[in-house]
Amino acid sequence: MSKFYLHKGYTYEWDPAKAAENLHKHKISFEVACEVFDDCRIQSTRDRTEEQLLAVKAEEIDTRDAPALSDENWANAERGKFYRPRKVQKTVRIDADVIYWLESKGPGYQTRINAILREAITSEQK
Repeated sequence: MSKFYLHKGYTYEWDPAKAAENLHKHKISFEVACEVFDDCRIQSTRDRTEEQLLAVKAEEIDTRDAPALSDENWANAERGKFYRPRKVQKTVRIDADVIYWLESKGPGYQTRINAILREAITSEQK
């Protein structure tokens, strides 16, 4: 069951079991952890649109608290491993026989449509 903690006008919801685990593991209570939001150096992105965030230049980002990484750190990195394209809902008209064929393959016909279209894009780009 969730519990709620009020700190300087903000309500934080937390799980007591997880809070106890974190206290044991990190030696910091949930209440103290909430104080991070009082840090005047925090920059909130809540009120910015995606376009505004994308417009921020790399030089404007404060990276002082991020350690520099060597080539060794990146040796096993995989580009795009966790990339998931943003989905957009659209209404399209598809021939009935095409949709029946896609649906006849079982659940996930929209995923199949996407995979077919992605394959068409990939093969065209080669």
